[in-house]
Order: sequence, then C-alpha cells, then structure tokens
Amino acid sequence: MRRLTFQQGYLLRTRAIWLGCAAFAFLLAAQLGVRYYFNLPVMLQLVTVADSKDRLRVEKVLSHRLAVYESRVADNALWNDAFEFVTQPNDTFIKSNFDRRTLIDNDLDGVIFLDTQGKVIWQYGLHFDHETRADSQLTEPPIIGAQLLQAFYIEPQRPAQGLFETRTGYVRASEGALVYSASPIFPTNLGDDELKSRGTLVMWAWLDDQYFQSLAEQTKLDVTARYLVQGEESLESSWRHLLVQSEGLRNADDQLAWLLKDINGEPVYLLSIQFEPLGPEYQLFSQAILVGVIAALLLIVGLALVVKVWLVNPLTAIGRQMDDITEFGTYEDRLSVRSYGELEQLASQFNLLLDEVCRQQDLARKKHAKLHLASISDGLTGLANRRYLDQFMDESWEKAKAQRATYSLILIDIDFFKKYNDNYGHAAGDRVLSQVAQLLQSFQPNLEALTARYGGEEFSMVIVGASREAVATLCSSLCAAVREQKIAHLGSSFGHLTVSVGAVSLFAGEPLPESLGGPNPLRTIFKAADSALYQVKNSGRNNYKMGVIDEY
Repeated sequence: MRRLTFQQGYLLRTRAIWLGCAAFAFLLAAQLGVRYYFNLPVMLQLVTVADSKDRLRVEKVLSHRLAVYESRVADNALWNDAFEFVTQPNDTFIKSNFDRRTLIDNDLDGVIFLDTQGKVIWQYGLHFDHETRADSQLTEPPIIGAQLLQAFYIEPQRPAQGLFETRTGYVRASEGALVYSASPIFPTNLGDDELKSRGTLVMWAWLDDQYFQSLAEQTKLDVTARYLVQGEESLESSWRHLLVQSEGLRNADDQLAWLLKDINGEPVYLLSIQFEPLGPEYQLFSQAILVGVIAALLLIVGLALVVKVWLVNPLTAIGRQMDDITEFGTYEDRLSVRSYGELEQLASQFNLLLDEVCRQQDLARKKHAKLHLASISDGLTGLANRRYLDQFMDESWEKAKAQRATYSLILIDIDFFKKYNDNYGHAAGDRVLSQVAQLLQSFQPNLEALTARYGGEEFSMVIVGASREAVATLCSSLCAAVREQKIAHLGSSFGHLTVSVGAVSLFAGEPLPESLGGPNPLRTIFKAADSALYQVKNSGRNNYKMGVIDEY
C-alpha cells in the first residue's frame, strides 16, 4: 500500500481543519440564526405582553381613582342640604360639613361651589408650595380666569330617569395639574326629575409627586411622572412619537412611557415605568450556545440529527402550541416540550407568563366586580345606592307584573335626624345611619327584595311577593326595632331615636289601577309611599302608614 507523504498528510489535515471550521461556522451560524429568528422574537414578544399588562395595571388604578372622586362628589351633590345652600348660601352648612379635615379624610385638596352662572359661591382649598412643601388655604381658585371655571361649570339641567351630566378628568392650572370631578347639585331625591340643578359642586386634588408616589406603591411598579409645563412643547424629540402612538415599546433604557392627557386631549404628564434590564438569556450569545457549539464540534456527524430532534422539532412544537394558545385564548393551557435546557427554560418562562396572565385576568375580574359593587353601593352604610335602587325598582316591577305578584315599596325616614347631627356631630350621625341600615337589612324578607339608602337619612325597601298584611306587620316591626335600640336623641320629642315609615303595597297583575296606566307607574307608587310617610311625620312621627294608590 502506498503511504502518504508528509505533504499529502499535511494537505489532508489542512482540508480537514478547513472542513471542520466550515462545519463549525455553519453550525454556529445555524444556532445563532435559530436563536435570532425564533427564540428571541418569541421571548421579546412575551416581554412586550408583560410590559403592556403592567401599563394596563397603572391605567386601571388611575381609572379607579377617577371613579372614587366621581362617587365622592356625587354623594355630596345629591343632598338636600347642599341644594339649599346653593339656593341660599349660609355659613352654618359650611361649618358643619366642610373644613380642612374633610379634605384630608377624602384625599382632596379643594372644594368649590358654583352657582347656575358658573360663578364661585364658596370654595376652600390647599395650595401646595413646592419650595417649603407646606400648604395653606386658598383665597382664589388654583387658576384665576374663565378657562378653569368653564371646565368645571355644568349648565343647569333636569335629570332624565335619574341620569345627568357629570365631569371627571384632569385639567391644567397655573400652579400645576389637577384631577377633579364635577356634578350638578340636586336635592336628595333628584326632585322627582322635575327640578333643575341649582349649581355645580367641584372636588379636586393636585397631581403632585405624592399622588404618583402612591400610584407606584399601589401598583408595586417603578412608576415616574414628569409634569409637562408647556404641554407638547415640553416633550423631547425622543418622546414626541407618543403624541400619535398610544401604544409603545420599552426603549433602550428599559422604560415604557405614555402620555396622561387632560379633558381637552392635551398632554399633561409623561408617565413611565422603569423595568429591570433584560438578563443574558435575552442576548444573542449565551453560555448555552457556546456549550452547544463545542458539543457540536465533537459530534459533528450527528449534528444534523441532533438539531432536528432536539431543536427544530421542539421549536416547531412550541410555536404550534403558542399559536394555539394565542389564537384560541386558552391561557390556562401550558407548553409541553422535551428538549435541552434552554428550550425547556423558554417553555417554563412562557408558562410562568401564562400563569401571570391568568392571575391578572382573575384580578381584573375581581377588580371589575369591586368597581361594580362600589357603583351600586352606598359608601357609608353598605346598602344599595339610589342609582341601583332605581334599576331594581324597574326590574322588580316587571317581574311582579310577569308573576302577577304583589309589589311593595317602603320608605323609612329617621325622625329629627338633622337635630341629631347638630347635637352629636356628623361622625355620630354616620354611625347611627350605619346602625339603622344594618337593622333594616336584617328585616329584609327572604323574597325578591332590596334595602337601599336613597337620601341622607332616608331608606327604602322594595319587596315582591309579600302580602299587604305582611308589609304592614314589617313596617310596625321596623318602627319597634328602632325604638328598642334606645339610641339617645335629645333633639327628639321621644328622647331616643325613632323612624317614620310610609309604605304602599299593590297587586301588579292585570288590571292595574287607572293611576298606574301612565308611562311611569313607579313614580306614582313612590309618590303614594312618600305621601304616606309625610302623613306619618305630620301626625307625630314614630309610626307607620300604608298608602293607597287610587289617591294618585
């Protein structure tokens, strides 16, 4: 056999080395290409999804805060005392209800009463001094001029089926930005939709560092906010794309930013979330790749099979599973892959993100349920509020007619409650309201029924299916139960707290009384119960009376 010469051996070794280098370069390029075109886009897309959910969490907290301000101003604007105050301003109402402590307890910085022309009747507020970090009482609104008052002012209006215009949002003032809520002022019962509003109640708070610091603490995110003093002109060129692009990606500094706009659509604050830098697993080169390349050099012959079995097939399976999950929204499913560590880590990270998606969806559902409960509940007593009472009355009336059942409405009014507040203070009055509310709730029948607070000291109970005799007995029991509480009331002629009750009960099947043939039979029922209550109060209180529909 002919032996190889030195030169031939050297040439063969050189060719083998070049072939090995070419194979190494090919395998390296293939591995980097798979990571660049498959792994990293999927991983970065998951990061983008997680970033968007963090932003959504911040926006939900901001929306919830707006809803809280709207609820607070509504509670104070739908009030007989406030309605009387804007009609005939007096110091007694202000001293009894609004002071510095009121603002602190409600996370507010100011309250403004406007008349029907948009002029200030009375206001009280805190001015934030950015240098001394101290506050002081305002003698003028946070901005002087028609622009801010025009944003606050709501023209006189009549409610339509208990609904009316309110305003909530952000507005720019001379000293900074405000979050505010404005509502027209009506009597407690909305004047039966017949009276126009007599002014506007505005409650506002500064959008200062403390406001956004509490936002960061609540969301557990590194949220920062920069006030745009001159609006769009204050934005650097690197952020101006946010003027036309509401959804963005985190930038090279791992920041996700968007604009908080005022009621006119002008940017007021630049909000941003600072994220932790992405780890080395999100870089193109990683330790796993280098180990894989070295292993590939040692197992060059079996590389094609290894790539196919341990890389291509698992990636295809992951992509297919991801497509199914995203297309059908089955976020409770999890990736299942059997491959080398990096792909299993990718699947594990994706599964963790799916867990977070499911958790966030559950939190969103729970928050929505809480917001819904807050929108239909009275914040002080926990009973249903006037808005939900109107809805329930409509729905239960239709059910009573469909079932040919009795429909009953009971109105309960705490006797001499204003004197109770005057003698014992509003804090004691609030405790009594809560105590009476719990007592009334305990008497609610196990039927289609609802107990609600529809005014300051006024409660109501709607019942479907109870007989007139049972309703009369219930009214008597309510009066007796409140008396038996023996709650001291020096302002009452009885010496203790009592209630007056007016009720009406009727058969909702055909034929209905002629007085209920109009477009709004529930108003007639309400007037009948209210008239019965009025008669009880005129005849000495601490009693009940069953009203008659035929009188209306």
